[in-house]
Amino acid sequence: YNGLLFSFFASTTYAVLYNQQESMYCALYAEVTEARSLMEQLTLISQSRPTYRAILTSLDNYVQEMLLGVQSECPPAVLLSSKPANDPLENILYLTSVGLPSPVYDTVKSLREARGVRLGATQRKLPQEHFLLLRSL
Repeated sequence: YNGLLFSFFASTTYAVLYNQQESMYCALYAEVTEARSLMEQLTLISQSRPTYRAILTSLDNYVQEMLLGVQSECPPAVLLSSKPANDPLENILYLTSVGLPSPVYDTVKSLREARGVRLGATQRKLPQEHFLLLRSL
């Protein structure tokens, strides 16, 4: 009976953790792809503008925030609830807006969606009790 219960918990744990790891890699790749697209657009649109350095600084701040969250293994809920006073993506939108929304707006929107998917993928999928029960078996 214990062997059957252990195999059930072990297989479930492996499947859930493997799917989580796969979704994290896909989400991170999607976010990096959107950030790269944003950088290319910003370079094409505002390379000759005096605000180009400030735009690149804002993009660098966004990347540093992303890396800080990944490296420090900060819970996604904390990252989402503690929004910075100066959102780097808002600064980019402000510095590139001239009248009608530019294609940068759509890319920033996609980047925010990709960030949400990445943070959702990093959330804990199994409760701590699951691992305690698995350890006791």
